[in-house]
Amino acid sequence: MIRQRLNAKDEELTVRNTELTAETKRHNEALQIISDMKEEARVSAEQVRTVRDEMKRIDGVMKDRVTCAERQCDEDRQMISDIKRMQQTLETRLTANS
Repeated sequence: MIRQRLNAKDEELTVRNTELTAETKRHNEALQIISDMKEEARVSAEQVRTVRDEMKRIDGVMKDRVTCAERQCDEDRQMISDIKRMQQTLETRLTANS
């Protein structure tokens, strides 16, 4: 009778141990999935930061180019204005000398 109870208890513990092993395996798999997801999120965040930094750099370059183009445009306008003024002066002198 005691032997049967011990065998039944041993079998119950074996079943419970098997269940715990399976549960531990599922738990470890879930932890691995979570770890993988965290790593993917970290990599994604790094990629976003890299893209954002590159966009800021490109934005800075484009602003510099726009500033340079605006300055060049202002210089061209001034040059055209100077040429027109010189042309008018020459036309006035030519008209006066005629």
